[in-house]
Amino acid sequence: MKQMTRRERLAAAINREPVDRVPYAVWRHFPAVDRSPAGLAQATLRFHDHYGSDFLKITPRGGYCVEAWGCVESEQVLPTGNRPCASCAVKSGDDWKRIRPLDPQSAEGWVEQLETIVRLGFDRRIGDAPVLATVFSPLSIARKLSGDRLTADLRERPGAVAVAVDAIGQTVSASRGTVGSSRRSGRNPR
Repeated sequence: MKQMTRRERLAAAINREPVDRVPYAVWRHFPAVDRSPAGLAQATLRFHDHYGSDFLKITPRGGYCVEAWGCVESEQVLPTGNRPCASCAVKSGDDWKRIRPLDPQSAEGWVEQLETIVRLGFDRRIGDAPVLATVFSPLSIARKLSGDRLTADLRERPGAVAVAVDAIGQTVSASRGTVGSSRRSGRNPR
């Protein structure tokens, strides 16, 4: 079998067709540089160069998706490479009412994530490797926003949490559209 490109290998594997080798990827957090889109993009590219992954997975700092709603990320880096919230946006059950949809093109944290994706998309070192961005689920983001209170608030204030999770979902959905529109307009060749 001839050697496949990364994209060919991934497409064949997804379609359960023969491949020249099993596709793979490895990723990790880069807490020393992940607060800078340029730093995160460069660290991700160096890691990709070293391991030759078939796709790149951007692993941003976990707080990127919650700081615009008021969370403050800790300076403490956990063994997993991410940082917990030092101060959560949802400190009481009434705080769920403050969670409204955000515009990812202007919201703090989300803008950095989008810039990292664009920087990677313009770098020739990725070759034909697809770039995958970490997108947290709305419920995961709600957990980050509220710390340990989410489970109790789901039982005691399901309506308020549901409205907030819907707003979070609208934000996540809008971020997908932003990346897609930058691809279609030619601003990002990936």
